[in-house]
Amino acid sequence: MKKAFMGLISVVMIFSAVSLAGQESSFRVMSYNIWNGFDWGKSDAREQVFVQFMQEQDCDVVALQELCGFNRRKLKKLAAGYGHDYSVILKVGGYPTGLTSKSPITVVKKIRSGFWHGFMHCRTAGVDFLVVHLSPAEAAYRQKEMRLISDYIKENGIGNDKMIILGDFNSMASVDREIHDSWPKPAKHPIDYSVIQGFLDLGLTDILHRLNPGISAEWSFPGEALVGPHEEIVQGERIDFQLVTPDLADAATAGAIVVDEKSRKISDHYPVVVDYRF
Repeated sequence: MKKAFMGLISVVMIFSAVSLAGQESSFRVMSYNIWNGFDWGKSDAREQVFVQFMQEQDCDVVALQELCGFNRRKLKKLAAGYGHDYSVILKVGGYPTGLTSKSPITVVKKIRSGFWHGFMHCRTAGVDFLVVHLSPAEAAYRQKEMRLISDYIKENGIGNDKMIILGDFNSMASVDREIHDSWPKPAKHPIDYSVIQGFLDLGLTDILHRLNPGISAEWSFPGEALVGPHEEIVQGERIDFQLVTPDLADAATAGAIVVDEKSRKISDHYPVVVDYRF
């Protein structure tokens, strides 16, 4: 069933795979919620479009959410389709997260206790990745997850290294407040900004907003595949993020929420892509 969304019509950001052509040291990272694992593996058409899209984007590292129906072998096959030889999945069953890469992946820790879906800490290409999919339920649960992840970062001393927390946060950022305040239909509940703010208080940067101050007018959810033509979607939400440490913030060169002919067909979310140079 389609959900109704009311609010501000967004200007689409198109982010092509050749935006940094000629910069040999560019490093592309994507986060993508793929909507129930392509309908629990029943939508071959969506999966095929996804693989074609990923081939065009040519990312170095990809964090995936909602790998429903996937296991280690199935994720490996999917990743191979877009040139990634290495992949890791959090769990089998439910709504797993995953990470794929062109470079070998070291799994530092998989944590499920205390989390709605769980989160993974992996290292690849010299960067620490914390792949998250926070609770879709009440804000209090997401706040608890944020505190657990924050404590983990502090206890493991990774907050000053090259680190990216990325995924579906099911939370919004206060920098987008002006857009939210302009919605003609108020939200049913007050918007909670404390989750993203809690991560920013660690010294992390909402890198899309830093690169594109106008990103507040964009949204990563809902996608056209869920609710109809993108141009008619109103009251969209920016709930997918890449939050990065200072070194990576300074290394970021371009970023966008990717809305194009293919991503409109794949998921109820649009992917977040950032290029770094180091």
